[in-house]
Amino acid sequence: MCLQRDLVAQLPWHWVVTMVTGETSSKRQINEECIINCLPVDLIERIFFRLPVSTLLRCAGVCKHWYNFIRDPLFVASHLQNAHRYALMFFPQGLVSGEPHPSDAILIDEAWSLSTYAVPVIGPDDLLFGSCNGLLGLYTKTSTIKIANFATGECMHLAKPGKNMRGDHFTFYSFGFHPVTKEYKITHFLGDCVEGRPRNKDKFSIIQVYTLGDEKWKDIPTPEALSLNTVRNSGVVNVNGTMYSLTENMIASWQHAVMSFDLREESFAIIALPAAREDHDHYGPRKFWIRDSYELIGENIEISFSKMEELLDVSPRKLYNMQSYICVKSLVCLDVYKKASIVRRPKQQVGWQLKKWEAWEHNLRELEKLWGHSQKQEHHLSEIAEKIVKKYQPFTDKFHAISENLLTIRNQVLQHKPENLNQPRFPRRLNLVAQERDREELSSRVSKISDSIEAISQAQDNISSILRSHMLDQGKSTANVSSSDDKKNE
Repeated sequence: MCLQRDLVAQLPWHWVVTMVTGETSSKRQINEECIINCLPVDLIERIFFRLPVSTLLRCAGVCKHWYNFIRDPLFVASHLQNAHRYALMFFPQGLVSGEPHPSDAILIDEAWSLSTYAVPVIGPDDLLFGSCNGLLGLYTKTSTIKIANFATGECMHLAKPGKNMRGDHFTFYSFGFHPVTKEYKITHFLGDCVEGRPRNKDKFSIIQVYTLGDEKWKDIPTPEALSLNTVRNSGVVNVNGTMYSLTENMIASWQHAVMSFDLREESFAIIALPAAREDHDHYGPRKFWIRDSYELIGENIEISFSKMEELLDVSPRKLYNMQSYICVKSLVCLDVYKKASIVRRPKQQVGWQLKKWEAWEHNLRELEKLWGHSQKQEHHLSEIAEKIVKKYQPFTDKFHAISENLLTIRNQVLQHKPENLNQPRFPRRLNLVAQERDREELSSRVSKISDSIEAISQAQDNISSILRSHMLDQGKSTANVSSSDDKKNE
């Protein structure tokens, strides 16, 4: 009901007034019937279109009517067309500064703000080979590949093509969608077999294709043997139901051409590059990449170059090791494809449960413990500061120096008193950029705690010194008065 009230609160006020004043139902009927369901269907649809996927997933649990509405394929497709675009920066697992780092991803929205949390469907050893309509294609080192909706957390594992998998690589896979057939397809470049060599790293004559929901992979022969190295080095893109990659063409005066593969017809075509372009200069052969482009920055948003440079600082990772995709958060459901016999469960332990990531998980838990300890220290320090201020407050009118020292204590602690002291942080898995900032923030807070302790100690010493000096002055004054009285009495 809270969600229903929130949605109604977003309606123009005169609609809500009309609904409320026009009702003649009893209180019991109002409680039993959702007000928003009395609205026209197209109006409800317009409201839902404006909601993010995370909210819609919560709405789907409100009632069966909403669940059916939100999960309807037509609504999912329409919502997808209006979904905000994100830039997904993916960093594969590997050694960073001599230490193993897991695979990770960062999302950047149209306002160029960075995501904080790690993408939950990406395992520490997963490798990304495609993004399409909110679904990620992930290569695993097991006998399966993984298709996952990173917004809903739903995923499924598919058996890899069983031929010549030795030397297989994630760059040999691609993932696309055809807007007419509404089919999702995975393609795999299969290296040619040569006698004595189970894997030929140079050429391929077959593309293996799998359509989500089918029972097996299909082999599609290429028009001629094509360069596998070129595909691996240049990359693959999928645009409007067609897969594009670079290939070599030694016949013409230029060495590269664009190979296209229509996902609907499953047919090939070669697109010639301009003949005037040359592949060599005095430094040697050039390297080329094929990429699709998208203007991410939204309307009425200006990002300075310095700000953009700051956002792209992903230390300690390196940008040259990054893959980038344009993606969306969608409601695309994988349940309809899970009935195929090709869907598998990983036969071996994967993800964060592997022994190789035990140290990483231990460090994460220790970091959370440090956060909890620092929060307790801040809380304890605040209590001490409040007691000191309260204890010496009566002296502030008499001693200006004490007032200044108490002001120092306030500035160091009480004005920066942490919120929600009784609510410790819950364990969370941040992405690599947020982790670095989290560690920097923790280090800064620990440093501030140390500074505060030193400042409070110094201020308290100063106050004590002032009071001792005052008491000594008072003692001397009393002694002088007593001595004067004694002389008078003599």
